[in-house]
Amino acid sequence: MQRIYSASTALLAFVAFVVATPSAAFAQPTKAGVVTTLHGTATVARVSLSQPVPLKFKDDVFVQDRLNTGDDSVARILLGGKAIVTVRERSSLTITEVPGVSTVNIGVGRAAIAVAKERMKPGETIEIRTPNAVASIRGTIVIVEVDQTTAQAGPGPAAFTTRFTVITGEVLVRHLQGGQPSGAGVTLSANEQARFTGLTPPVSRRLTPSEAGELSNSFKATKTDPPAAAIAPLITHAQALATDLVNSAIANAVPSATQTPQDNGSPDKREDLAVQQATSTTIARETFAATAATARVWNSLSPIERQELSQVIQQLKTSGSPTSGLGSVTLTTGTKVILQNLTPTITNSILGGH
Repeated sequence: MQRIYSASTALLAFVAFVVATPSAAFAQPTKAGVVTTLHGTATVARVSLSQPVPLKFKDDVFVQDRLNTGDDSVARILLGGKAIVTVRERSSLTITEVPGVSTVNIGVGRAAIAVAKERMKPGETIEIRTPNAVASIRGTIVIVEVDQTTAQAGPGPAAFTTRFTVITGEVLVRHLQGGQPSGAGVTLSANEQARFTGLTPPVSRRLTPSEAGELSNSFKATKTDPPAAAIAPLITHAQALATDLVNSAIANAVPSATQTPQDNGSPDKREDLAVQQATSTTIARETFAATAATARVWNSLSPIERQELSQVIQQLKTSGSPTSGLGSVTLTTGTKVILQNLTPTITNSILGGH
């Protein structure tokens, strides 16, 4: 009888504990993404943390986390395996989610969002919100810049200026008022920009190729060549993949960013770069067949340059142009890439000319 009483008492105590304990104590934070690049400093503020903590490479980013970057810093986040968010210095950003919609809230600063349409489920969208503007994107690359124009106006939309710049795709941007889209907005195509100052009508303009290139390059993380010991396994893996392609009779494949030698070649980093390449629907299924020289070329290019070069190569392949021999491509940023049999071999940036 004593044993039965003790067991019953313990069970009742456990039930009482469960009932009395708030459900939030058992709730696990929802992962939104992972940090795949970090240069400089950044912090993350989280509900479960008493104060912001330093953000590190390969850290998980959770829904409702607030990220802040320091001076001369850049952080890149792989968002759900379907988008890349690159955040520049002195920026503040929060990611939220509801079913079917992931929202990137940019409070102040500069961010570039690249969405791979091929990796999104039907009906899914990425929403970009600033204090005074909002847009939903799929398969698009957008740069967003938010400035607080006056402290006297308070925290409302009138205190902010937002610039939306579309690099690829087409985006409808509208005012954000009271948390809801307002007005007809403006539709932007590639290399077009709209400025939203407070709630006044937006002002749009077309960027020159040099302006668009300069803006895109400003989101290129500063990189140094990895040591030979670190890059050797990647080169070996690249050679093995190239052999597989030959055996499968697949010729002239465009290099895939999944094997570009970035950081330590982690799965998160490779997926990050794969999403960058997948933003172009024509190259999403291409495979990697590059040598060490080709890998170095792709590592020297910005994400926007990689996409543009991949599109050019794909167009050359499908247009019936000769696929053998030596040629060159000059990108909109001014970078010149030498092609050998439609495979990048060297750029003027590697030679020190860019």
